[in-house]
Formats: sequence, C-alpha cells, structure tokens
Amino acid sequence: MKRSITLAASILLVAATANAQNLTNAVHIGTESIGGTARYRSMAGAFGALGGDPSVMTDNPAGLAIYRGTNILTITPHWGFTGTKSKGSEEATNDDSNFALSNLAAIFSYRTPNSDNLVNFSFGLSIDRQYENNSKYNTIIDGGSSFGQYLTNQGNNYLGGTLSPITAFDWYNQGSTAPFLSLLAYDQYAIVDNPNDPHAVVNPLEGQTAYKRLYVNEDTRLDHYNISGAFNFNDIFYLGATINISDYRSIQRSEFCEDYDYNYEGSFIDYNNNVEFKGSGFGFNVGVIFAPYDSWRIGASVHTPTWTTIDEYYEGSMLTDDERVSNWSTYYDSWKYEFRTPWEYQFSAAYILGTRGLLSFEYDLRDFTTMEYSHNSSYGLTDNYFNNINDCIDRYLKAQHTFKVGGEYRITKNLSGRLGYAFVTSPYTDEALYGNIAASDINQCFYETTKVNYQTLGNQYYITGGLGWSGRNWYADAAFMYHHSKYHAAAYPGDFAATEPIDVNFGEKNFDVTIGYRF
Repeated sequence: MKRSITLAASILLVAATANAQNLTNAVHIGTESIGGTARYRSMAGAFGALGGDPSVMTDNPAGLAIYRGTNILTITPHWGFTGTKSKGSEEATNDDSNFALSNLAAIFSYRTPNSDNLVNFSFGLSIDRQYENNSKYNTIIDGGSSFGQYLTNQGNNYLGGTLSPITAFDWYNQGSTAPFLSLLAYDQYAIVDNPNDPHAVVNPLEGQTAYKRLYVNEDTRLDHYNISGAFNFNDIFYLGATINISDYRSIQRSEFCEDYDYNYEGSFIDYNNNVEFKGSGFGFNVGVIFAPYDSWRIGASVHTPTWTTIDEYYEGSMLTDDERVSNWSTYYDSWKYEFRTPWEYQFSAAYILGTRGLLSFEYDLRDFTTMEYSHNSSYGLTDNYFNNINDCIDRYLKAQHTFKVGGEYRITKNLSGRLGYAFVTSPYTDEALYGNIAASDINQCFYETTKVNYQTLGNQYYITGGLGWSGRNWYADAAFMYHHSKYHAAAYPGDFAATEPIDVNFGEKNFDVTIGYRF
C-alpha cells in the first residue's frame, strides 16, 4: 500500500517542474483600482488636473500645490460589500463584506511671500488602499476534458514513452523533476500504471462522465505609503513628485472537485489549493498642472513601475476515494522573485464653474506589456529562466485604458453634491482573454505551481456619487461607489481549449466617509 506523505520541494525540483510566474499572476499583481478619500472616490478619481485632495499623491502629486497655506489631516474608513455571480451549467451567487482604512493623510502647505515666482510649496504623507478584492464564487463546469484525463496527459508527457512511472513519480526521490500534480495523482491512484505499456499511465475512470465543481475564495489588498512634495509657480504652473512604498498581500484558496456520479456519491478526485503572495516595493510619480486661466486646468503625470520583491507560498492537496488511499497527499512549494509593474501615463483637464462647481476629465494609459519578471539573487535562478513568460507578456497583454469623468456642484454654502463614472478596458488581448492562444504557451500563461484554476480580467466600470459638507475647520465627505468587473474563469490549464470559459461577474458596493481638519 502506498503511504500518503507530505513533500517539501527543493529548489532544484521547483525550478525544473513548475512555473509560478504566469500571465494571470502578472496581471493580478499589476492591477490597481480607484481608491482614496471619499471625495476622490465620489468623482471616480478624476482628479488629475483638479488637485486639492490628499489622494492626488498617488494620482498627480502636482495637485498638492493647489493647497495655499492650509494644513490638513484626514482619515477615511471604508466599508465594502461584494457580490459575485458565476454562470457555468448552473448560476451561483456569493456575497462577502469587509472593513478597512481607505486613506490616512497629512498635508502641510507653506506660503513663500518673499519669492518672485514660487507662491507656495506643499508636503504630504499618506496611506492609500490602491486595490482590494474580497470575493468568492463557485460553479459547475460542463463539457471539456476531465481533470483525471488532464492528469493522465500531463504524466505521459513527462514520461515520454521512456521513463517508468513507479520510478519517475516516486515521492521519496527529492531529485525528481516530475510535475508535482503527477506525483500527487500517482500517489492517490488518480493515475495508474498502464497494463499495456510500462512507460505510461492511464486514467482509471476514463470513459465515465465527469461532473466538475470549482470553488474560489480570494482576499487581496495593495497599500501605498506615499511621501510627496509639490510647488506652485505664479498660480499657473504646478509641479509635484511622490515616492511610494507598496505593500501587497493576496491569499487565494480554491477547491476543485471531479465526481463520476451525478449525485456526487461515486468515485471522485478532490483537489485543494492555497496560495499566498507577499510583496513590497517602491516607485515614483511625477506630475504637472498648467492653469492658464482661472477656469481651466490641464494636467499630466507619469507613474513609474513599482519594483517589487514577491514571496509566494503554495500548498496543494489531493484526495481520491480509492480504497488504497487513507489520507490527503500534500505538496508545499515556495518562490521568490522580482517583479516590475506597468508604466502608467495620465492626461487630464478640469473646468471650474466659478464658486458653484466643477467638471473634471481624466485618461489613464497603463501599459501591461512593460511588466517584467526577473530573478532574486537569494533564490538561485537567473533572468534567463523568465524569458518565456516575459515573451508571453509581450504577446498576450496590451495597454489598459481608463476613462474618468467627475463633477461637483455646490448645493448650499456648506453642502456639495458629486457624481462620477469610469470605464476600464481589459489588459488582455482578445486571444488571451478567451484562451485562444498557442498550445505551446498555455502553461506559461495559465499554469502555476499548485494552483490549477485561473481567470482572465475583462472590462470594468465604476458608478460613483457622494456628498460633502465643509465648515470653517472641519469637513466631512461621504461616497458610494459601485464597481463591476467581468472575469472569464477555467478550472485547469487547457480547459479553454475544450470548453467555453465560465463568466464570473464581480460587483462591489463601497461606502467611504472622510473626516478632515484644516489648521
């Protein structure tokens, strides 16, 4: 009888058998959303040329210089409620909620009356939640090849008609270069020796109808710690820069079940995966605002990539109902590498309606083809190891376009109303979005160490609104934001080639309140 054991992989085994660095992970790490103060969110983040809000430190830092001799402290608590609807052969809906700190900021502005050109300069510190995803979904998957057959094909590809499975898939052989899924599947009798070929394996349940279920739960956040400075020249030209330090955390849990009885009482393969990403890095934002008239402002900014060190931790476990199996088989893995997020360029304009209101527009171009994986010197790989995945980034990703519009109208002396809308395009090419890619690139695009499921991000939109009250020293803003994004999900690499992807619609309702004090 085989023993069900736990295997901790060596770097040699990891480097030879798996790639955690894939296309979908790159997009996941490189994605940001509209986050910051309540006023910023209520106008869909269209503040590039407007300025005068703490959130501009992560947008266009030149906007800090709009403050003239006013110091500000702000805090923004955030409540988020998510609903996810997935549609496979059955439609399923899941809900979740979270509480977080969206923004914490301090801004200090100083007038320079003795200067001929420099009117004032400002200095700011802030913490911004740049991205957050608390979601879960489940679905039943129709059609396509079975997971058991996928495991069989992977095992036979590795054996190549020359290796013996009992030796190649030996858990005790730490020098083995076999795919970890083949090790798990062979230990769990999900694949077995081919009685007609000593150098091949077969699926013992081949020919039976497979019923597939996928469960996914994700908790991701990206925080920026910002240090900014800005200068106001003649109330016409504003210049600013930000140094941001990022803190990235993502925990993704998934369960994939394949049953061979409609009532889920027959033979089965149950596979669980837990993966955790931890990363920290730094980047820079530089921006300008030009105000040739009191009523018009034009802005532009450049965001450098965030150069990030990523640590990944994986755990994959498999269980079948074979009578020779007594427990789960589990594989642990870890990675460490460097990652460069996209370059971003912003262009904006704002029209000030005297003291009654304003209208602001912004266009952001976030070039996902500029992302890049590279080695970390402490892990034992070289940059050459990442050539294939970096080539796939060039071929299957593109620039993401974001269009924002926001408006504010002063209802009374102290009360203002705000509205906003933003539309964000997919960073994937059409081929990658729907899985129509070269067969030789499937693993590089979708496969990672223990996580067999994956998803691609489609278009997104934001609908926002809010109110603001302002007194002599204190002010308060409230915002509501609805964020909708569409994903295309699959259960394991190659599934897109056999079936239509599952549509997953992610809807998020956010409530933010900012309390600010001027002194």
